Amino acid sequence: MADMIQLFVTSGSNKKTTFQIHKDASVEDLMRKISDWNGIDSASQRVLFAAKELVMNKDGKKMYLSDYKLQDRSQLFVVFQLPGGSDPDPLEGQVRQPKQFEDAVKLTDLSDMITWDDDPNNQRAKMPCGHAIG
Repeated sequence: MADMIQLFVTSGSNKKTTFQIHKDASVEDLMRKISDWNGIDSASQRVLFAAKELVMNKDGKKMYLSDYKLQDRSQLFVVFQLPGGSDPDPLEGQVRQPKQFEDAVKLTDLSDMITWDDDPNNQRAKMPCGHAIG
């Protein structure tokens, strides 16, 4: 039993379990155990230890628990990769038109007070209070 380590695993849904696994096991072995436990494909989840994601292969090399310095009683966190995300920029690759301001708006090169945009080629509106937005 000296070659076995105990790992505490918490999932994103706050489900908790403990695994016994050989200290020389691969990350793939651990991912398989976790997938069997929670019923979620290993490609759809990420396992974190000490703020690092455990990966099965890195630069073509099979990764092992020892590569991440996992020890007996280490705490792991499982997070799920959700489908979706933001759509690609619909204007990507197109020439963007410069901002259009009314004649009453004074323009300035001052930094935008909200985004801190200080691009000299990107003029911003000067507010009556003296701040620039834009």
